Amino acid sequence: MRDLSSKSWMYCSAVLAFPVAALFKGLFTWAVPLYVVAIVLIFADPLFKNLRRSIPSANRFIIVILLSGAIVGLIANIFPTTHTWLVACWCVFFIAYGWPIASNIDKKNGI
Repeated sequence: MRDLSSKSWMYCSAVLAFPVAALFKGLFTWAVPLYVVAIVLIFADPLFKNLRRSIPSANRFIIVILLSGAIVGLIANIFPTTHTWLVACWCVFFIAYGWPIASNIDKKNGI
């Protein structure tokens, strides 16, 4: 299996972020299938398998991002006055929580 690259990390992050983004927009008919596709890709895609094998905290990252996104997305749709604030805070959390993993990948690749 090849080494994990920044490009594959961006792909994995996008797979995790797309269902949450659909939930934030209130597109429930899109969010549910995207969550299913994301979960299938987490277990079937070789890039995710490589990520989970290479980075010890990747499993926790995947679970936390999908669950926190679902919780925040549902709360944001139930209480529309807090929507902008919740979405902005979750996006900052997504970036801040994934930054150490991305830095770890770059260190392993010598960047």
